Amino acid sequence: MKALKICGKVLLILVIIVIIILIIGLLFLNFYPSIGDTPNKEKQKEYEKLTELYYDKRFHNEKDFEVMTGTPSKESERSEPESRIPVQKIDSIDRAGADEMKVTWLGHSSSLVQMGEKNIFIDPVLSERSSPVSFAGPKRFSDIALDAENVPDIDVLFISHDHYDHLDYQTIKDIDSKVSHYVTPLGIDVILKGWGVDESKLHPLGWWESTTLDGVTYTVVPSQHYTGRNPMKQNATEWGGLYIKTDKHSFYYTGDSGYYEVFSQVYEHFGETDLMLAVKAAKEQGANIATPRIGQTVSYDDISSFTEHWWEEYK
Repeated sequence: MKALKICGKVLLILVIIVIIILIIGLLFLNFYPSIGDTPNKEKQKEYEKLTELYYDKRFHNEKDFEVMTGTPSKESERSEPESRIPVQKIDSIDRAGADEMKVTWLGHSSSLVQMGEKNIFIDPVLSERSSPVSFAGPKRFSDIALDAENVPDIDVLFISHDHYDHLDYQTIKDIDSKVSHYVTPLGIDVILKGWGVDESKLHPLGWWESTTLDGVTYTVVPSQHYTGRNPMKQNATEWGGLYIKTDKHSFYYTGDSGYYEVFSQVYEHFGETDLMLAVKAAKEQGANIATPRIGQTVSYDDISSFTEHWWEEYK
């Protein structure tokens, strides 16, 4: 009988501990700043009117797809490099000339696109980890090529979706004072506003919607993906790619999209594009391709000078 009472007390303590952990987890997911806000009921009603792909309090893809699972193939061991990938450290970045187009790759999906005299920052992550906290989570394989204090003035900052490796709380806090405008898919503006970004700088767009800022047109285009900083609130915000058009050049960023008809749709909608971030497709089409090291700046007029397969040294 005594043993049963002891077991009962131990079980009760374990249940209480589990409940406390769950409560702490829920509080963390709902109130920790870097997790970010999600659209309220008023916003949700707006999205329902804007697109038929928003229902059940979440956005949906144009076509259903499954996230790849199972054992990776021999061609994709998903192993880490044996040593840190070297970068070309950047102390400062000058504006491009009126007729120039340049891209500086900063690792993963972070790039600074310079079209004419405009600085356009795409999915900037300038932190050591992609995580809601600084002490845990996926760590980058290289040093940071561009520190926040060296980021130049940014005319437009684009966020493709809300995953931590594309939307970083600390980066936004560090560079917001340098950013004139944000262009985002629907709902990302809610997160940014919650982080203290001035609402007048936010330009949320649905798929195929455009805004023109100082003579440059930005169009959010569809992509096949998903969102969710909070695992309990998946697809509460939209995802998308970006098409940029100036009077001199055009640029297309696919925004982490899976492959489907959207690439043909973008071509049909806009025609030929000068520059795209899509390596495999470029190789298959015989297009000129640049493979810069992290931190290198590539000029559109000099793409053929950046074809080194440098990553093969770090398999």
